[in-house]
Amino acid sequence: MGTPPLTLGGRPVVLSGEVTNRCINEWYLASASAVGAKLKGAGMKGLRVTAARVMAIAGVCGVMLVSVVSPASASATSLSASGNGSSEVPPAVATDTVAATVDVDPQAGTITYTVSFQGTEPVVAGHIHKGAVGVSGPVVVTFDSAVINAAGSATVKVDKSLAAAIVADPAGYYVNVHTKSHPSGAARGQLTAGSGTAPTAVNAGSGGQFAAAQSGVGGPILALLIGSVLVVVAAAGVYTVRKRSV
Repeated sequence: MGTPPLTLGGRPVVLSGEVTNRCINEWYLASASAVGAKLKGAGMKGLRVTAARVMAIAGVCGVMLVSVVSPASASATSLSASGNGSSEVPPAVATDTVAATVDVDPQAGTITYTVSFQGTEPVVAGHIHKGAVGVSGPVVVTFDSAVINAAGSATVKVDKSLAAAIVADPAGYYVNVHTKSHPSGAARGQLTAGSGTAPTAVNAGSGGQFAAAQSGVGGPILALLIGSVLVVVAAAGVYTVRKRSV
């Protein structure tokens, strides 16, 4: 029988990766066995041993979460881009604008992006192209148009050498979004070092707006928070078990 999934409000809780899920599920299973031992009258000694196991797992998971998340965050370089249709080759509608934040991690080979577009119709495609200002270049990274239209964020895997090249020369690359009326590009902006400010809404092309603000805590921050809490819980549990054993 497999480990019962961790749920919250009847829905499975999925955190940052397989390691996290395994840790949380193991902790959940150990907690369940502790309750079972109590109900079956295993005695306080057996219950304390099981409780110690729960706390130990909590501590190990906490350390793993902190150590796994921190290096990835430290190695990422934050870039930004902003522009409008006038920057396109050939030029598009000047009032259509794009703004993006792009976190490039050469060590992990990942790019995390948030792209916002304000225009007269939805985005049908989005990319990072290689090319200087005024030059139409090839696609090197593909974005999910659904994520852009929903003003969300996503992470894509890329070749580590490409990620390193973008970090080394961000001005040699640009963010480009495409619409049905402007398949070659509706708005573009060259990448620059540092985080930019994305528009607060995205025009869906039918009078509706998608809010750019996202609710909840980001995955890495949440993982770090949970990891820290688990370490504290483990320390408190070990102290309590040892004190009661004296």
